[in-house]
Amino acid sequence: MPASGEFKPSDLCLLVYIYETGHELFADEKYPVFGMGGCAILSQTCHRLLDDPWRRMKKGVFGIEDRPLHASEILRSATPEQRALFARESRESCTPTRSTRLL
Repeated sequence: MPASGEFKPSDLCLLVYIYETGHELFADEKYPVFGMGGCAILSQTCHRLLDDPWRRMKKGVFGIEDRPLHASEILRSATPEQRALFARESRESCTPTRSTRLL
């Protein structure tokens, strides 16, 4: 790791992202779901295929770019149009393509 403390993986490093949403005991009556998802991507393609599109979506739909997007917080004040755009973007980003490979 560089002296600055910034994480700089090699180009061939496999990065694994894990995401969870909701409460595992369904304790939130307003959001009674629990889900987990994730992906693995090579470091050399991470910014182009994952980080940059995610930032563009956050900026285009919600006007935020450089801070985390917590759906349970941001969707409370989202307009119906923002909710629809977010749902579409989320669905499209999770749709397998010909280049998708299951491990």
